[in-house]
Amino acid sequence: MNSSTLVALVVVCTTACARGTQPPAKNAGRPSETMPTSTDFTQLDAYLSTWDQFAQGSNDLAAELSSRAPGFQGELAAALTAQDPRAPSRLVFYLVVQVGGFLSVDTPLGLAAGKLLGPAFPVVKHAGEPDRYFAGDIWFWWLDHRSHYANYALLDDWANREFARTVVLPMYQIARQAS
Repeated sequence: MNSSTLVALVVVCTTACARGTQPPAKNAGRPSETMPTSTDFTQLDAYLSTWDQFAQGSNDLAAELSSRAPGFQGELAAALTAQDPRAPSRLVFYLVVQVGGFLSVDTPLGLAAGKLLGPAFPVVKHAGEPDRYFAGDIWFWWLDHRSHYANYALLDDWANREFARTVVLPMYQIARQAS
């Protein structure tokens, strides 16, 4: 284990210890039987593809990601609010591709995610910082609920990559055990 992996583990474990203690709701976010699919996911998926390239080392994409983030987050929040069955997998990918990413609870995307995740979903709380959802918690929520939603090939691909399997997902497991 190299030093950056160890640092990441410590950060994740520290974050897990600061979480609220309520367990996730059993049926939180279960979609209705008639879920609309009105959102055009072309732009959402293009943005996520760019995030994936950035995460794999294309650092020159940082400015593009930053400038497009508000539009992406608004579109994804709208898709989640509309209960589009494709939206949850995109939310999960957006957070896990950031390796230990967080989502502020009080943003439009965080509010839309909160409706999906349910009121008992764990929230990370640090004094002086906004309440946030942790990517690792959302990953495990996805594992428990993915049969209710549409898969996203890029998320499946990411989960099978060596870095995800040997670094990210084990960090999420350690954080889960520590909370």
